[in-house]
Amino acid sequence: MNMLTAAREKHQGQGGHNYVRADAERIPFSTAVFDIVIAGLFDSIHDQASFFHEARRILAPGGLLIVSQPNIHSAQMVRPALGLGVAETEFHMRDGSFHRIPSVLSTPLSLDEQLAASGFGNKHILEVPAGETALTPRISQLVQKAAQKLGVEPSAVPLITVGFAVAS
Repeated sequence: MNMLTAAREKHQGQGGHNYVRADAERIPFSTAVFDIVIAGLFDSIHDQASFFHEARRILAPGGLLIVSQPNIHSAQMVRPALGLGVAETEFHMRDGSFHRIPSVLSTPLSLDEQLAASGFGNKHILEVPAGETALTPRISQLVQKAAQKLGVEPSAVPLITVGFAVAS
């Protein structure tokens, strides 16, 4: 079962829910119609500049964009331990299978620059440490290894990079 089917089934008969499958680089909505756009797993979007322009286009003035991705520095240590290249990620499915896809990670500085180039103002980039996120046992073990390499407590390992930006 794919995510759209699961969401439709979960909210069947509740009204007010509309699910659309679309490319992040070509969002099929009118201009300035959303107050918030959230892109989790942002690193799986390959043409990030096009996504930022599309997100800016569909956000109303004052609308909020939130993007998150694995932290690039932790990914450089953790992904090889998983047998992954730094430029690929792994999605685990409910049936136990997984899919590997290309991953485009941004440094906090390049994320800030991309947001500015797309016309976003009032930007804030956070590096969220492992101690402030819910971890699976597998990720927890990898965070322990990364902490040893960095010489820091596991709770201080930067795990996720989150960007907030306001449409002007």
